[in-house]
Amino acid sequence: MTPSGSQTFQTLSNVTLTCQVRGDNPLARFTWRCKRKALIRRQWSAGNISRSSLSVTVDTSYHLKTCTCTAWHNATRNGRFGEANVKFDILYSPVVTLDPTLVHVKEGSTFTKICSARGNPTPTISWHHGSYVTSDDVLTFTNISRLDAGNYTCNASATHQGVALSSVATLQLVVLYGPDVDVYINNTKENTTNLALKCTAKGVPATYNYTWTHSIGSTVIRDTFAHVTNSGSVSTLIISRARLQDMGMYKCEVENGFPGRDGQIVQTAEGFLSVTGSPRVIGAKKNYFPEKNASLAINMTFLSFPEADATTLHHTGPSSPPPSQPTVSVAPVLVEVAFYNKTVSIDGFVVQILFNKFETGHRGQYQLFINNSYDYNYDFEIEISDKPDAPTHLVIDGITENSARISWLPGEDNGHPQTFTISYWKFSEEQQQNVSLNYTVTEFTVTKLAESTKYVVILYASNEKGASEKIDATFHTNSADTSVRLLDIIAGGSGAAVLVIVLSVIIIVVVCIQRTRKYSPRRKSTEPEDRPGDNNGGMKDNILYESAGPDWAPEPGPSTINKHMEASHDADAQPKQDTAATETRVYAEVSDAVKSTEQSDPLTPTETKTDWMKDNILYESTGPTGMPQADPSTQTSSEEAAYAEVQKPQKDRTEHEMDRPTDGDNDGMKANVLYESAGSNESQQPGPSTQGTQSDTAAYAEVQ
Repeated sequence: MTPSGSQTFQTLSNVTLTCQVRGDNPLARFTWRCKRKALIRRQWSAGNISRSSLSVTVDTSYHLKTCTCTAWHNATRNGRFGEANVKFDILYSPVVTLDPTLVHVKEGSTFTKICSARGNPTPTISWHHGSYVTSDDVLTFTNISRLDAGNYTCNASATHQGVALSSVATLQLVVLYGPDVDVYINNTKENTTNLALKCTAKGVPATYNYTWTHSIGSTVIRDTFAHVTNSGSVSTLIISRARLQDMGMYKCEVENGFPGRDGQIVQTAEGFLSVTGSPRVIGAKKNYFPEKNASLAINMTFLSFPEADATTLHHTGPSSPPPSQPTVSVAPVLVEVAFYNKTVSIDGFVVQILFNKFETGHRGQYQLFINNSYDYNYDFEIEISDKPDAPTHLVIDGITENSARISWLPGEDNGHPQTFTISYWKFSEEQQQNVSLNYTVTEFTVTKLAESTKYVVILYASNEKGASEKIDATFHTNSADTSVRLLDIIAGGSGAAVLVIVLSVIIIVVVCIQRTRKYSPRRKSTEPEDRPGDNNGGMKDNILYESAGPDWAPEPGPSTINKHMEASHDADAQPKQDTAATETRVYAEVSDAVKSTEQSDPLTPTETKTDWMKDNILYESTGPTGMPQADPSTQTSSEEAAYAEVQKPQKDRTEHEMDRPTDGDNDGMKANVLYESAGSNESQQPGPSTQGTQSDTAAYAEVQ
């Protein structure tokens, strides 16, 4: 058989094997077996030679395998005549066996992979990964990391007769690990809109779950947000409008089911968001109420991001400068604030405003100015905390026979709500009535009073710090038959106004007297000089006359220097023809009740102590007890007529009408608008009724 024996062929070569027998009869028959399989092939003969051929394409499966040709002939004992064979030595490139070609390995674990290869000639095996090359068929990692991930190549190579034979296979090594996480935050200022905070993740596999949290220190403020979008390896948190409470630490937590470098499944990254803005006071009051002349320390906490570079205090009132300036100091401090309804501690500041002695001039409005590139001011007020000031301008008016209206102006409450207390009682009694009123009331009418009675009123204010000074006043209720009172009893601060009015009346009267003196008629010397005697001086009814009482010591004046005046008090005194007597007569003419056509007779000395002018609208008798009493009930109709006559001009009077005897113990001019009797113990003092000349008296009568 040709070829026979050991034969070398390249793989996939087409090989023809021929087998022949020469010289037999009959001709031999042939059978074939290759790789232990029987094959039937064509055979033929020529002359005494018989042949058979087999064509095969050899591959690696024929390597070291045999093809055998067997000849059969009947002349042999067992039918077999002989056989021949060929053994194939197939040359082929290496064949690498690598399964699987994709491997997932957890980071940190140990990994080994063997690469097998066959070929003829026998190949040499090595692993290749970049610059990394092994010298054998084993790929080993004792602590694999994410950096070891990649494609590894198994290379099998051989050489035959200078021909290089090689083959490769690739292993994809995937290292599984938790993500590396980064957070990107840009600091901002208040009211910035659509602020984006980003979180990126890089791990294998690239399927992530994201969680955001917002915290200050150990306090978690928020862990859910309205606007978060996740897209692959990026998560974005949107803050619609930045505010101070958005400041803080933002943490992004990411996991993909595999541990990270630290062996933890959840990987995190965080960043601090700083929000700058205007400073603001967070711990202060709008009103402070220190005690007067005491030291005062006001501590106000405020936030300032960035830190304030200027802090000043301005006093906006009153207009006069305070006696001393307070000191202002600033120090850092942790302050508690509410961020999204969670109480947290953050860096803040405290400003201390110190008054060593808080005085009245320090009262008023203040502004605390803080600047950190933004301007900010905080307004507050400081008022003294003390018992209230006393009410002022106590006025008692609207007086009737059984009621009176009391009004006043409130004083300062000095920082605390005040109430007003009115106490009133009869002057002659001690039992008092008390009325308490709140701070909104500045007027009160007391009722159920007794008529023609003197009352005492006391008013004061009080608050939780104590009571004010008391102010007081007195007043008289009217008589039931008094229809008009010209003056109300006014107390407190209005007394000065009454004094001004009285002085004005006096000045007007004096001026009028001076202007009318030269036009007044003179009395004739033949007119009677003497008045019926009494215990009081004949000129006592002057409008400004006031008795000095029993201890009065006479001083020189028209009513005392003339001895003839003293004689006029004697009931039996004869008329005197001197100046003082004439003066007295003229004054008496005014005092006489001048009779009109309805009554021609003068009043007689038999009229009693009731004064015919007593019903003057301002007349008040002090009575025996010194309490003012109005007693018009004792007047007669003739007195009223006489009073009316006084109002007529002096030129209409007759000499007869100007003569009128003195009424008992009362003077004819007692009803003058400002006259007030001093009582039975009155002692005479000098006055206009006892001074001047006869013409003075006549002029004075003209004024009446």
